[in-house]
Amino acid sequence: MKEHGLKRTENVEQATHRLFQRFRAGTLLYALLVVVVLAATSMALISLSASQQMLFQRDQLHTRLNQQVTGGTEVLLYNQDLPFDKAIWQCNMYQGDTLFLERRCWGFFDLLVAKAWHQTDWRLEQQNRFALAGRLPDSVGRAALYLSDNSKPLALAGNTALHGSAYLPRAGLRPGYVNMTGFTGANLLDGQQKFSSPDMPRLDEKRFLSLQEKLATLPPNASASIPDSSEISFDSQTLVIHQRVLQLQSQTLRGNIMLVADSLLWVGPGAQLEDVILTAPVIQIDSGFNGTLQAIATRTLLVGKNVRLNYPSVLALWSPEPSTTTLRGSLGENSLIEGLIFCRGPLPYRPDTAPRFLLAANARLVGQAYVDGWLQLSGTIYGNASCRNFTLETSASIYDNYILDATIDARKLPKSFAGPMIYPLNDYGRKVVKWVK
Repeated sequence: MKEHGLKRTENVEQATHRLFQRFRAGTLLYALLVVVVLAATSMALISLSASQQMLFQRDQLHTRLNQQVTGGTEVLLYNQDLPFDKAIWQCNMYQGDTLFLERRCWGFFDLLVAKAWHQTDWRLEQQNRFALAGRLPDSVGRAALYLSDNSKPLALAGNTALHGSAYLPRAGLRPGYVNMTGFTGANLLDGQQKFSSPDMPRLDEKRFLSLQEKLATLPPNASASIPDSSEISFDSQTLVIHQRVLQLQSQTLRGNIMLVADSLLWVGPGAQLEDVILTAPVIQIDSGFNGTLQAIATRTLLVGKNVRLNYPSVLALWSPEPSTTTLRGSLGENSLIEGLIFCRGPLPYRPDTAPRFLLAANARLVGQAYVDGWLQLSGTIYGNASCRNFTLETSASIYDNYILDATIDARKLPKSFAGPMIYPLNDYGRKVVKWVK
């Protein structure tokens, strides 16, 4: 019995020992597991903290770079002494940041380029900003009308309305009669009358020389084919498409693109164009087109009916070279342009070859018209019209310095409107007309 009891006691002790050993092993394993979990959690927290710190620093860097490109854009806008078409570099401004500024010609507007970048330990961080800039109108540009003093009065007939100040010949205004129709408006002028001079408002001739040089110089890598769709950033080289005849039917072209034709450039209603420049002797924009563009024709510019040209668009008839051909342009019925209509022939001015432009019935311009020649106004201008002469052609006769059933209302020009960069420097300054990519 004793031996049996001793064996039983030994078995109990052995079982207890084994249980204790297992408990110690389990405790150790559990402790190791806890240590591993805590270590992993700590590493994750450290990694998360480092990542958050990196993201915070990156956000701060982006904010700082964005502030620099914003400030750089303002410098380009307001500093009149900065060189044109030349890059400006400012390095090591803030902890190794680099700021790049450039102002160059994009048709009748300025293209402002501001870039800021910083090389970090992990990557190059960069912020870019591109904008088209125009010039705020001066007192003449804010007037309803500037008619050069040609020693003849301006005759108004039918339901014609002039709202805003007007620079007129000393011969002034008078009621007119066209096909037995007299003036039916309440007042000949709803605004202040001022005197004009025999000359047109001055232009920035250096600007035109720069634009003429750019339009006349084709790059050697100009493309002869029109892509079905293309969007070129203003951070890239300009895509120049050059053919004898260019026809745009259903293509989508946006951004830093210039289309040059040697004879005819035709734009169909299915084309989608934004911010591009068109130049050719003859440009025709068919009825129903909708887009944003600058069209510069050297002989003829025809815009069909129900066309919409969004701000900031330009319709320009401009021939700097001597010619015996009269420049002719028209904006068709029920069409709208937000921006500029510009007509100017070779200098010095010649009345026999001076440009002629027709703003058809129910056509509308929101912006400025500068016609260094003959303007036939049958539609509406919300803004300013500056011209040497008005003309009115009917089936029966041609009337000199007549306006029939038309409206010029300077009050409806948006206060935020900025015109092209073709006028000399003034105290009103520049303004961003559109942010581009």
